[in-house]
Amino acid sequence: MSDIMKRVQAIIESSENVAGAVSTPGLAGPFSHGVPDPANSPITSTKPVAQPERLPDSHKELEGIIRILTNVIEVSKTKSAELASVQEKIRESEGRLLAIMNHSASIVMLKDVAGRYEFVNRCFEELFDVDAATVIGKTDHQLFGADIGQVLRGCDLETIASAGVTHSFDDVTIGGRAVRLESMRFPLFDLDGVVTSVCTQASDSSLKRHADEQLRLAAKVFDRSGEAIVITDPHAVILTVNAAFTRITHYTIDDVIGKTPRILQSGQHAPEFFEHMWRGLRNDGAWQGEIINRRKNGEIYPEWLTINAVKDDAGDLVNYVSISRDITHVRESQRRIEFLATHDALTGLPNRTLLSDRLDHAICQARRGDHRVAVLFIDLDNFKNINDSLGHDVGDMLLKQATERLKKSVRDSDTLARLGGDEFVAVLSNVSVDDVHVVAARIVDFMATVFQVNENTLFVSASIGISMFPEDGNDSVSLLKNADTAMYSAKDDGRNQYQFFANHMKVLIMQRMALETSLRLALIGGCLRMEYQPKIHLATGAIIGAEALVRWHDPVLGEVAPAQFIPVAEGCGLISILGSRVFEMVSGQIACWRSMGIAVPPIAINVSAHQLREPRFVDNIAAVIASSGVPAYSISIELTESALMERVDQVRERLLQLESMGVTLSVDDFGTGYSSLAYLRKLPIGELKVDRSFIDGLTDQPDDRSVAKTIIDMAHALGMQVVAEGVETLAQLRVLQSQGCDIAQGYLFYRPLAPDEFVRALTAGSLAICGPVLQVENL
Repeated sequence: MSDIMKRVQAIIESSENVAGAVSTPGLAGPFSHGVPDPANSPITSTKPVAQPERLPDSHKELEGIIRILTNVIEVSKTKSAELASVQEKIRESEGRLLAIMNHSASIVMLKDVAGRYEFVNRCFEELFDVDAATVIGKTDHQLFGADIGQVLRGCDLETIASAGVTHSFDDVTIGGRAVRLESMRFPLFDLDGVVTSVCTQASDSSLKRHADEQLRLAAKVFDRSGEAIVITDPHAVILTVNAAFTRITHYTIDDVIGKTPRILQSGQHAPEFFEHMWRGLRNDGAWQGEIINRRKNGEIYPEWLTINAVKDDAGDLVNYVSISRDITHVRESQRRIEFLATHDALTGLPNRTLLSDRLDHAICQARRGDHRVAVLFIDLDNFKNINDSLGHDVGDMLLKQATERLKKSVRDSDTLARLGGDEFVAVLSNVSVDDVHVVAARIVDFMATVFQVNENTLFVSASIGISMFPEDGNDSVSLLKNADTAMYSAKDDGRNQYQFFANHMKVLIMQRMALETSLRLALIGGCLRMEYQPKIHLATGAIIGAEALVRWHDPVLGEVAPAQFIPVAEGCGLISILGSRVFEMVSGQIACWRSMGIAVPPIAINVSAHQLREPRFVDNIAAVIASSGVPAYSISIELTESALMERVDQVRERLLQLESMGVTLSVDDFGTGYSSLAYLRKLPIGELKVDRSFIDGLTDQPDDRSVAKTIIDMAHALGMQVVAEGVETLAQLRVLQSQGCDIAQGYLFYRPLAPDEFVRALTAGSLAICGPVLQVENL
């Protein structure tokens, strides 16, 4: 080609030399100059130009060359067009490749051998929240810091050195979030096989790891769930079950794969039940409810079942998933709760609620059938003492034995209920009075026989009150109330018996209610007062103490004796309020006397067993003493012997607390209870009061005199003083003196005195034991 061009150039130069002389008409082309303009011609001679001797065949050769060049040019044009087409295809390929890389779910990046970024795709930009323009030309060190940059650069260098594909896990931090990249690197080479770049493809494996963890967690939940899980195909064919399913149904996974849940059917549901279930699944995609199924061993059990239909993105059904739990224990608990709502937990007998329903039903039946209904209110005598002394466990076992005896005493058609504590009620339907006599007598006899509880031989009896429909009431409330009234009458008459309700009992109940109401008003209105009966030291005749006695004068009822209102206070729960009021009044009176300069001996206050059982009994006394400002030794507490025998450990602890405060303690009515010497020695008792029942027979009953002597000697042996209460005659006094009694109290010396009278008695001096005693007995 170069030779041709040289030849073409020579021909052109040759042609230019003869251009002024020779004109070649008809020759026009890319290389012809035409006829020169004489005006512009560099040849100024007017002589004709000499013609060459011979024109070479240059034209022909030129034409050939031109043809060759024309072909060359055509070929060149064709090659250029092909090259342009190839370049266009390359550009299209580059565009497609760029689009693929930008739309790839993986991170794609290209770095030169120096580690500078040449390209990053959109996934890189989104993950690292950067723009490609800010990344190109930078290194990992500049983007991620020295530590991460050094690690990534090491991976790139490893790829360059290996000239092959390498894999790594790269940990980077993005916006405070740790990301692990699973990376693949490979080198790019030039035509000479030299590495020019490193291409990296990476994916965020933390997302994959999270997904794997979720899958593992789901599998663990499936396997370890406490609820049975069943997965079926759209045709309800079981695909898999979990371990809880096997535990509940006893079917293994091999037993049920390929079968339907019908294998669990118990046969206790009608077809309509399952139609409703499938209708719910079709319409709502879910169903939930209780179902009765059958285990592999044939056992029937209830379960709570939830079924959900699982659909794909197109809305086509792919699976059913059921989750169920055995609710046998739930149902048993519900039945137990329902039972306890209407029955007594200890004995299993109907409670007050169910008793009222059954009594109402019995009354309705009696009205229709014109027959009688009897209500027997049964109370166990002496049960409280057994329960308090031997413990509630023994008391509970005794109640269970008593229940069995009561069940044997009534008919199966009758209702036997426990109201609480030691109180039972029997409802006898369609009976005569004679029938009631037989049943009541049988109960009394059965209860009177010995009870053997563990190693304890126990005795209780039954007091029964009976009311009859329609004579004693037309509804359950009045019948129960009147039977209760008759029961208390049986107790008052000696216990271990039964009594029918009578109208005079109703009068007594009304009086009791009126007394209770008036007592409540008296506690509010301040109608109570205190009187003080002195205690006389028999050796000197001096007043060494007194017993505080509460008195009540009601505007309507008049003077109410303590023997009347104290039992009412104990029965209606007012004894604690009454006792606190007495303590306040006595402490206030002592404080008043002390402020007047009167030397007051210890004043004894009676405390009932009810008060002693109160949890804050000691704290309340301490608070009253502190608020009044009187010394604790100025107050003495008198407890009955029976009160000491209730909850002995608790009583002993509280008495020791009182002693540590400085309060002195005395046992009242001693000789009427069942306390033992061994027990008394453990208590901080300083004084025993001989019950007046022994003092009354002191002069004419040798037994009473012997008992009194024994008590006095025993008390002295234990280091206690003895007080004889209820001394009314000089003969009684002389016997007590001869037996060594320390202190006496009674009408022979003083009646209970008002506060001002008690002060006068204190200031009057000692009483003369012989003769002068009679002069003051009516003071």
